[in-house]
Amino acid sequence: MIPIILVIVSIVFYSLSLAQQNKIDSASFVIDGSEKLVNYSGEYKAIVRNIDYDAYYMKIESTSEYLKITTYDEIEAVQKIFGIRIKKNNQAYDSSVVLNVYSDDLIFIDDIDAFLFSVSLDENTIYDFQIFRLDDNSDENNIEVEVFNIPNDVYNLKIFFDSVALTTLLFSVLYFVSRVVMYFIKKKKISYK
Repeated sequence: MIPIILVIVSIVFYSLSLAQQNKIDSASFVIDGSEKLVNYSGEYKAIVRNIDYDAYYMKIESTSEYLKITTYDEIEAVQKIFGIRIKKNNQAYDSSVVLNVYSDDLIFIDDIDAFLFSVSLDENTIYDFQIFRLDDNSDENNIEVEVFNIPNDVYNLKIFFDSVALTTLLFSVLYFVSRVVMYFIKKKKISYK
């Protein structure tokens, strides 16, 4: 009876953990030219992936029209230039959405130890996340930019629910194994008499 209760508790907490994971997933957006509903207001931090293997440096500039990311090769020649616009649906771009950038100077890509930029987004608002090329480089390999804001309470609840689910499942398995071992020990004692 006890293992069944523990398994049920484990399943309940695992489903609660999945609900928290869905909330975490809804707090990050890939900038890909689509419109998305923002569920949490606050500061969203940005990371960049899929940078060319021969890109050594990067420069980030906030302009009045877009956020500009430029990649450079080893000799500091421009490789690619990207523009990013994050704006409320059906409104003009407002550069005040960008709170800060990592640095206005040329950055050695391997030395980046923080988020490239951060933006302020409002809750329950649809935003248009645009990324576009500003150069005439024929290489179609583009960077991937993701912004995210994971609320601490949601993240901490997920960790708690995962821990409870795993612990109760482990105890139910231990209880079941110990009962089986005790059964065989009792059976062996009875057969020796």
